[in-house]
Amino acid sequence: MPVESRFLSEPTCSGGGLEQLGPATFLIYAALLLILALALWKRWRWARQATIALAVAGIALAAPAISSAVMDSRLFAIAREGLQIIVRVLIVFYLSQEPVKDWFAQTILKDE
Repeated sequence: MPVESRFLSEPTCSGGGLEQLGPATFLIYAALLLILALALWKRWRWARQATIALAVAGIALAAPAISSAVMDSRLFAIAREGLQIIVRVLIVFYLSQEPVKDWFAQTILKDE
């Protein structure tokens, strides 16, 4: 009876789970973030709301990863996932402020 290596069945602490979907997932996510960055730069109203929605989704998706890291006492993963949650909460907080909402509501007048 062959003995199976214990290390093959243990989970790795390399990421949050999307690494199993392949490189296309990262390229699609990077393209989405680039589009959002350009839209925020141009002060498009929908970009603020989409960024908030994406940040909230990221918080929800990070919860299982940080929970698993805590159960396995993986300090690097706890710090990485915790930092991601903190940054996303700060993004939601900033984009929800009234002056920021007003700034996105204004139209940009171009100098002609």
